Amino acid sequence: MDDIEDNAGDQPIQDGSVMPEAAPESVPDMHAEAAAPAAPAKPKPNRRLQTRYLAHWRAALVGEKVKYMGRTDNVSLSGAAVIADVNLRPKQEFRVYLEIPTQPGQPAQIFEAVGTVVHSMLSQGSFKIGIAFTFFVDDSDRMLRAALASGRYKELFDPTFS
Repeated sequence: MDDIEDNAGDQPIQDGSVMPEAAPESVPDMHAEAAAPAAPAKPKPNRRLQTRYLAHWRAALVGEKVKYMGRTDNVSLSGAAVIADVNLRPKQEFRVYLEIPTQPGQPAQIFEAVGTVVHSMLSQGSFKIGIAFTFFVDDSDRMLRAALASGRYKELFDPTFS
């Protein structure tokens, strides 16, 4: 009987045991209603100003004392997504070299620009590095524009953007 008096402020549970009135915050309330499902996420606005094209070109990102090799996943007139084995920090600046294929039997064209890392994320075991072009060397902008306008590359459509 003394146990019952010591628990005078407690409430009995269906199985006869006693639970304190104020349960610790870490214990979930089993009788609380489930939260309403969240509304579907709205599509992100597409901040890209240029059309992206699927293009799998050899790529090199060259810094002062480093050189990273990779392949493009997609390319636009304002930047590229480069797949590489390294995770780069945003705002780093690199010389970007892309090997643009030409007609069979012709040497590849070498595109050169200065670019800034916009993002880097793990994707299928490698890192997808978003590079924004900030400066084109020589006639690289013309070379890139001609390659993308040639009709050899499929336009990339991303349904997550409206």
